[in-house]
Amino acid sequence: MMSLMHPTDVQKPGWASLIKEDYDYTRPRRWDVLEATILSVGENDLVVDLGTKQDGIVPPKDLELLDDAYRDRLKIGDLVDVALTDLSAAYYSALSSKMDEVGQ
Repeated sequence: MMSLMHPTDVQKPGWASLIKEDYDYTRPRRWDVLEATILSVGENDLVVDLGTKQDGIVPPKDLELLDDAYRDRLKIGDLVDVALTDLSAAYYSALSSKMDEVGQ
């Protein structure tokens, strides 16, 4: 005669342990400097992948601080360092931290 097991008799890892093992996310903080990948180069801004749950935008006022030659060389896929300035928006606002390289 065949015995049936109740579904609760099967040992499965709990959701908490699965999430804990696979979920390695640290919430960014204001003024954290992150390496980002440029996703889009607009006339007035950059959209960057910060490796977080949200992308970042480098706004026009921050891009204007960069040397024209450096800014003109930026393209999709480039890696740039950005400092997070506003975490409350739908996109993180990111200020380029490469200003010390201006003119190189």
